[in-house]
Amino acid sequence: MSVLLGMIVFFSFIGLIAVIPLLIYSRKKKDFKYKPEKLSKILKGLAVTFVVSIILCNFVGTPNNSTKSVQGQVQQEESQETNVTDRSINNGKYTGAFRNGKREGNGTFTSKNGDVYKGEWKDDKENGQGTLNYANGDTYSGNYENGVRSGKGTFTWKSTNDTYNGDWSSDVMNGEGIYTFGSGKNSGDKYVGSFVKNKMDGKGTYTYSNGKTLTGTWKDNKLVGESK
Repeated sequence: MSVLLGMIVFFSFIGLIAVIPLLIYSRKKKDFKYKPEKLSKILKGLAVTFVVSIILCNFVGTPNNSTKSVQGQVQQEESQETNVTDRSINNGKYTGAFRNGKREGNGTFTSKNGDVYKGEWKDDKENGQGTLNYANGDTYSGNYENGVRSGKGTFTWKSTNDTYNGDWSSDVMNGEGIYTFGSGKNSGDKYVGSFVKNKMDGKGTYTYSNGKTLTGTWKDNKLVGESK
């Protein structure tokens, strides 16, 4: 529509430029074939068309500054965090912040099986610091990356009261950490050292509850080389 009006404005303007000289010339030359009265009507018609087209262009053309401002504000608000309550996601319930339709910021997710995660989110996944309370009573508090335990964190097993405090990667104990046994025949024992895929692996020291220590190289939870 705006293109059509632009064409009308253009051609009516060209017509005005062409008719005005003809009207002036016809008034001077009595024997000129174009009568002044006819040219005057044509000139008025072109002038009205030109003015009306310009007015219509202002209505259907590009949005004015206020419209652009409102549109920009709406887009900005959509991209910012918004708090919602009890939104169903992935067979669970999420309460917290969203950005661009994805969980981002601080929020709490309760899964269908009863696990509850409370902490930081980014790109719809657990990212940053958070605490996961499992339905069976186990807890993990620490860092997450893309939905899995990664970085520093502490895990406590309810059934044994064992705790691990240390490095995680790919959702398992990997790196340096401290594992403390809370019950059973190993109650009170502690291992400080290296872990690989949830097992004592590498350099480390095992301290029994009676004070005896074993220091050396470990593999698959077993001492394979004792340090003297």
